[in-house]
Amino acid sequence: MRPIIRKNGSSYSHLIDEAAAAQQELLDALAPEEQKLTPAAHFSAALKAAGVTVEALSQMEQKVLADPDLASALRRMERALMTEPHWTLPSPAGDLRLMNYFLRPHEAGKLHSIGNSLALFALASKRVGERSPNAVNFGRCTDYREHQKKVEALQARCDELRQRLETEYGGDDLSMSAPAPGGLCVVTVKVTGGAVVLGPNLAERLVSWKMQMQQKQTAERNIP
Repeated sequence: MRPIIRKNGSSYSHLIDEAAAAQQELLDALAPEEQKLTPAAHFSAALKAAGVTVEALSQMEQKVLADPDLASALRRMERALMTEPHWTLPSPAGDLRLMNYFLRPHEAGKLHSIGNSLALFALASKRVGERSPNAVNFGRCTDYREHQKKVEALQARCDELRQRLETEYGGDDLSMSAPAPGGLCVVTVKVTGGAVVLGPNLAERLVSWKMQMQQKQTAERNIP
């Protein structure tokens, strides 16, 4: 029996390779360092959320640094950006409630006369980005919305390939074991060498098997 020709003209084993590659690309895109913003992108998002200009922020910086209480609140924000990963994602920059978390009651009163906590957070973002552009908490994302679109497209691609893996196999893609004492045979996907049995969640198990094989091969290549 000849292998079934798939929609793109490839064999079932190639379809498995495609699905595993797409899954790996999705996992890579979901890695924290890919979702967290670069220093410049984080400052841009924080500035936009605060609704202030760079010039206004510079004037505010002078007033903040001249006040020990406000300078202390600013340092708390800077420490958070340096040590707590979720603060370098886009969403906190526009959340006034979260920004107010950094302020003591008497600091909030002082800050109200020159700005707000969103602007103070933008200032912290600017200062940390300038002093420590390679801080571990920053990432490689320059446009979070575009990155999310990429993730959604990759997820759709993975779903499509997995759906095809569930149905687009032929007789030549399968192997059948010798009958067991009860007369039953085990049917597996041939390219897996008997490792993946035909049955529920076939696509998920095939992708997992392929990725494990790739990881094993990579590890073996790296052995001195």
